[in-house]
Amino acid sequence: VRVAVAQAPAATDATIEELLLEVSINGDAPEAVLVLRRKDGRLFVRAADLRRWRMQLPETRLLPHAGEDYYPLDALQGLSFVIDDAKQALMITAPPGLMMPTLYSGQQQRFVAPPPSPPGAFFNYEIVADRTQGHTHSSGVFELGGFAGSALGVTSALVQDLNQQRRVIRLDTTLTHDRPSELRSLRLGDGIGRAGSWGRSVRFGGIQLATNFATQPGLITIPMLALSGEAVVPSTVDVYVNNALGLRRQAPAGPFSIEDIPIVTGRGEVRLVVRDLLGREQAIVLPYYASPQVLRQGLHDYS
Repeated sequence: VRVAVAQAPAATDATIEELLLEVSINGDAPEAVLVLRRKDGRLFVRAADLRRWRMQLPETRLLPHAGEDYYPLDALQGLSFVIDDAKQALMITAPPGLMMPTLYSGQQQRFVAPPPSPPGAFFNYEIVADRTQGHTHSSGVFELGGFAGSALGVTSALVQDLNQQRRVIRLDTTLTHDRPSELRSLRLGDGIGRAGSWGRSVRFGGIQLATNFATQPGLITIPMLALSGEAVVPSTVDVYVNNALGLRRQAPAGPFSIEDIPIVTGRGEVRLVVRDLLGREQAIVLPYYASPQVLRQGLHDYS
């Protein structure tokens, strides 16, 4: 909100006239608004009404009246108006540049905290056996796990019987505590290090605190696109990603901005179509390239 640089002296009843007019903005449905008219013919509108019409407040002198601040309409650059005294109507035509921008979000980014899980357990196994020339070979992988709340404990083992020689090999034993609201997990026991761009994974035993985007399956980690445009009259805004409709919004007159447009990784094309009430269209086509190796602003990946 812009603040006026100075205030004019209070107007007196002898120099000002109160008018209750049916005001319409760019042809919208009219509404009853209290308008002030001075003897010199200048019209003044309340600051609250300008904000409700999404107009940018001009940097000019205010006209205080009855405890309210009024702005002159002729201080808004590019705005034109016609007053009809017989019909008690005021028709205002405002260019889109005078309007406050409308912001839309194509993807709601919010973290969902799942309810804690009741205690439970599970058992998985896979057994393979074959017999060749009187010899039997068998092996199996067994996994036992238990969970409660946001903690999960899993241990696994490999059992082999080769030529009547049995052996048991313990594989991984890990206790994992997920923190969905923090996008990370704490692991105690056996784990695998995360490979860097020029490195490789390392199996280790100990403690690991690492980012885990899988705790929020709906989270999009790559940077998403933002588009902006301008609607002269109330219009419908469609956003197509690779010729598939990804977003549709009703935009009022004025500038608008669409953030967090869902896209797919790799190379693609985004098309923004603004369609007014008469069916006239304006289209903007932009190519893009998105990589899963790049994180959006505010996200960090560590281990």
